[in-house]
Amino acid sequence: MKQIKNLLIIRQSALGDVCMTIPVIYQLAEQHPELTIKVLTRKRFRGLFFSCPPNVQMIEADPDLYRKSYQLFSLFRILRKEQIDAVADFHGVLRSYVLDALFRTKGIPVAILQKNRSQRKALTRRHNKVKQAQTSFFVRYAQALQQLGLSVDLKAPNRYLPVVPKTVDANIKSIGIAPFARYFTKIYPLEQMAEVVRLLAEENYQVYLFGNGKQEMAQMAEMAAGLPQVHIVSDKLSFEEQLQLMSGLHVMISMDSANMHLASLVHTPVLSIWGGTSPHCGFLGWNQSTDNALCKDLRCQPCSISGTDKCPLAHFHCMRKIKPTEIISKIKEITK
Repeated sequence: MKQIKNLLIIRQSALGDVCMTIPVIYQLAEQHPELTIKVLTRKRFRGLFFSCPPNVQMIEADPDLYRKSYQLFSLFRILRKEQIDAVADFHGVLRSYVLDALFRTKGIPVAILQKNRSQRKALTRRHNKVKQAQTSFFVRYAQALQQLGLSVDLKAPNRYLPVVPKTVDANIKSIGIAPFARYFTKIYPLEQMAEVVRLLAEENYQVYLFGNGKQEMAQMAEMAAGLPQVHIVSDKLSFEEQLQLMSGLHVMISMDSANMHLASLVHTPVLSIWGGTSPHCGFLGWNQSTDNALCKDLRCQPCSISGTDKCPLAHFHCMRKIKPTEIISKIKEITK
C-alpha cells in the first residue's frame, strides 16, 4: 500500500460516538504528523474539535442533506477534491457504505469499523445470553486504522489531551450530574436522582446539573428547588464552555450518554450509571475505570446496545435497584 497523505475519517453521529473518535484521532495525528486527517462529520459537532492537532481538518456535511443516491454522489464529488487517498469508515451505516463503495471504484483503500453484530446480538438477547465484554470502540477505531497500515498507541501521552486543562479547586467539592439520556432505559429514575441531588447538597457538595431543552431544564429546576448548593447549567453553552466547566468537577455522574464522553475528554472521573445497556457493550468513556461504573449486572442486562424506549420486562429493576445511597457512597470513595 502506498504512503497515505490525506486520510478521510467518516463519523457523522451520534454526539457520544463522535466524542469517542476524538482521542483516537488525536493520537493518530500526534503519532503520524506527516498525515493530514480530514474528518467528515456534522457541522454542529465541529465545536468538539476546538483544540485539535494542526494536521486535523474538518469537513462538514449534514447527513440529512445527503440521504438519496444522487445526493451521496454529489458529496462524493466534493470529497474527491480533497485528494483523499485512504478512507477509515468509523460509522458503518448504509450512507457511509455508499461512499466507501464509490471510493473503492477509484482504487482508494477503505477500512470499515467492525461492529461484530452477531456478538452484540448474543449479548443483548433475552434468553441464552453470552455475557462476553465487547471490544471497546476506541480499540475498534484503532483496529480500522490498522487495516490501512496506520498503527495507533492509545496509551501514549498526548499533548492535545485533555482537550482543556484541568481546573479543579481542591477546597470546593464540585459534582456534575447529567441525569438524562436519549432513551428511557438509560435514564436513572428522576425521583431517585432527585434524592441523590438532595443528599449531595446535605453533604455540602456544589452540584451542577446538565441538561438540554425546555423539558429537561424544567425537571432540573424541580430537583434544584430550595437547594442553594445546586446549580443548573445553561443549555446554551458551547461545547468548549461545557468542557471548561466539566474540567473543574471532581466527579461527573452520568448515564451511558454523551456527557460521559464529554467529561472523559477533560479527564474528569465519571461515575456512570447503567441500566438497559452495560459497560460490556464497549462504550465506557475514555480512560474511565470500570470500578466507577454502577451496574447491577442482572440476568436481563444488557437488553440493548443503545437503549430503548421501555423496559422489555416492564420492571426496570436494572435502574430502580440502584439506591441513591449507593451513588453517594461511591462519590465519597472517588473524592476522598
